[in-house]
Amino acid sequence: MHIQIYTPDGKPQPWLDGFAQALPEARLSVWEQGAVQDADYAVVWQPPADMLRDRRDLRAVFNLGAGVDAILGLRAQAPDAIPE
Repeated sequence: MHIQIYTPDGKPQPWLDGFAQALPEARLSVWEQGAVQDADYAVVWQPPADMLRDRRDLRAVFNLGAGVDAILGLRAQAPDAIPE
């Protein structure tokens, strides 16, 4: 299982540490602009449209905060940015 994490503050380490402790068998990575890397799950807070655009590899997108306004707002910028 590969979990990809994105936080807009550039401080994903607490999340990486938590997932590593809870799911030691999981492969963890931080999403970086321009890097193409398949993942099973995305754990995000206010992701850029490029992170989710054409991501047929993702099984699910988990939001780190309450409310998914930022994710749903991506449909206006890039209709293909939300995996179905």
